[in-house]
Amino acid sequence: MREYYLFKKALNNVDLALEIVDSRFILDSTIKKAEELVKKKEIPFALIINKSDLLDKKDINYLEKKLRSKGYLPFFVSARKRLGTKKVREWLGFLRKKINKEKGKEKIEGVVFGYPNVGKSSFLNVLKGKSSAGTSSIPGFTKGIQYLRINKWLRFIDTPGLFFPLDLRKKALLGIINPNADPQDLIDSLWYLIIELKEMKYGLIELEKYGFKKEELKNINDWDYFLKLIEKKAKEMNYKIKSDKADLGRFAKKIIVDWQKGKIKAYKLY
Repeated sequence: MREYYLFKKALNNVDLALEIVDSRFILDSTIKKAEELVKKKEIPFALIINKSDLLDKKDINYLEKKLRSKGYLPFFVSARKRLGTKKVREWLGFLRKKINKEKGKEKIEGVVFGYPNVGKSSFLNVLKGKSSAGTSSIPGFTKGIQYLRINKWLRFIDTPGLFFPLDLRKKALLGIINPNADPQDLIDSLWYLIIELKEMKYGLIELEKYGFKKEELKNINDWDYFLKLIEKKAKEMNYKIKSDKADLGRFAKKIIVDWQKGKIKAYKLY
């Protein structure tokens, strides 16, 4: 796996590592295999929870305590709203002084990793203060290692999104599907996404925006029922192909893209 090789290579010469995850499903977007590599290198490591503007403040406090109990150093940020990076900067400044004292290094380098679509490049751009790393909501946009200088003493390596064998449920959560994919693939992904959404905080409320009612989602795990339901909803929202045939692919794409872009405020509390 090329992405994993590039990540392992980047770890050889860095002073710290940041894992970027999605606030809507934090523990589902951590990469244990990559975390284990970082721990073996014994370098400072922090968890950056992006898209935190989608969380209620009281839930951020709850999740922070939960993550700390699991051994993480969490920072809740929002690249989109440009919030939460002050504490990250303070931590990085502390690390710089510590590393300078212990190793005599004036400049430090870090590596950023995470699944596709969690906002690694967007976070780095906010940390720097202007756009330097390319961004996109399409998974896999970053193709190779990119170097981004944050200031005169700090540089980050932005690695491509790490792909590991994932089940379809996690792929749906992560939004790891090109919105221009085959309509059937979009429909498959939407099924798993709705199954997840209906169990999340605010999930049922958010699904109402697309015409779904709570009582209609009770049997959503049944594939045939799901197909009939989204056909009905697609027609109600006027997603049609000629005459009166429902355009299921277009309907699925709408919800998937909204999820990828953070327009659906629903999240797991674990």
